[in-house]
Amino acid sequence: MKKLFVALDIPDSMSKELTAVQPEPGTGIRLVNPDQMHVTLYFIGDARLEPIRTALDSVIGQTFPLTMQGLGKFCTSSRKTVLWAAIKKSSQLNELHDTIASVLHDQGVQKEIKPYRPHVTLARCSAGTPTAIINNFLKQKDNLDLPEFQVTKFGLYTSTVVNNLLVYTLEKSYFLNNA
Repeated sequence: MKKLFVALDIPDSMSKELTAVQPEPGTGIRLVNPDQMHVTLYFIGDARLEPIRTALDSVIGQTFPLTMQGLGKFCTSSRKTVLWAAIKKSSQLNELHDTIASVLHDQGVQKEIKPYRPHVTLARCSAGTPTAIINNFLKQKDNLDLPEFQVTKFGLYTSTVVNNLLVYTLEKSYFLNNA
């Protein structure tokens, strides 16, 4: 069994721009590498790869535009803080998420408990990270003005921990039907 999730890649140019708003690296702050930035569509968790890979072949959808707008934070149950870039509301993105959720549910994957809140994780901060660092990050939210990009595919990824860092590996890409 592998830890799996479904995600959208973001263009390299966007990842590069997002690094400019990440906080400075420091004790208790782990930045997400630009080549690992993505928009999670569905977190699956531990599952067998092949049935999930095959099930996602049935997902049909159209390409659509997506825009990042604003910054935010989540606080975890272990008092860590996740800093992220928000995705502007998109009915097409929500429809793709719901379709994937339905296909995965048919494979026995449990439905997500929390509402879907699309974002790109930029940093993970330990419980002791100074509030000023987090507040300075959030103050930049109005300065985040990235161009729209076209979503043409999604991917199935595995997540592994290597040297205490999360590493995401693309297992298969799924192209939307007018891509």
